[in-house]
Amino acid sequence: MGEMVPAGGLPVQQNWIDLFQALFAANGPQWGPTLLAWRELFHAESRSNSEMVAACHSIAKRQAIPRFAPEFLQAIREELAKQDTAFARQREDARLADLSQPTRCRRCRDVGLITGLPHHQFVDGVQWPRPRHTQAATCDCPAGQTSRQRWMGMNKVLMTFAEYERINPHWRSQIQMRRLEIEAELTAHRQQHGDPEWMAVVERLKARMNGNAHG
Repeated sequence: MGEMVPAGGLPVQQNWIDLFQALFAANGPQWGPTLLAWRELFHAESRSNSEMVAACHSIAKRQAIPRFAPEFLQAIREELAKQDTAFARQREDARLADLSQPTRCRRCRDVGLITGLPHHQFVDGVQWPRPRHTQAATCDCPAGQTSRQRWMGMNKVLMTFAEYERINPHWRSQIQMRRLEIEAELTAHRQQHGDPEWMAVVERLKARMNGNAHG
């Protein structure tokens, strides 16, 4: 049976109990209390009318149609379980497909938040003096918009990256200068003291692993 279409309106889905009665000739007096009980049962389980309608249609397509109320109830539960499984599979497929997609935003890598930015209140032109406070900003991509809404829901408002860049247009130079400074500090340390101690530990672990691999 198709959907009912009122004059000049959109299709209205048939009530699943009416559909069940029409499909399976469940019009006898014994069916009244049973169907009312089922309605309360599936309503308590948060089943929608669409799910119930789909279950009824699936049962009607079976080669062996149930005959008695307990058999029908079991059949409805089986069809609802199939729907749940299919829906879960669709969600998992969508999740895996999303993971396989290339990163859409190169700036935040789809995280929605850009961290480690020089704090706009602690910079002086292109200079980013010590102790070099940092801040975060929400990206201007869709993931960033979602992140911003989430922070607003916690009564916290983060600056957008567009707002940040207007206030501190020299952030790239500041970060690049800091990187060069770190490289210079590390080079000076190596010249004076050799590689840091943790580098020696890593080398010993690598040598031990290589020895075990060949032992």
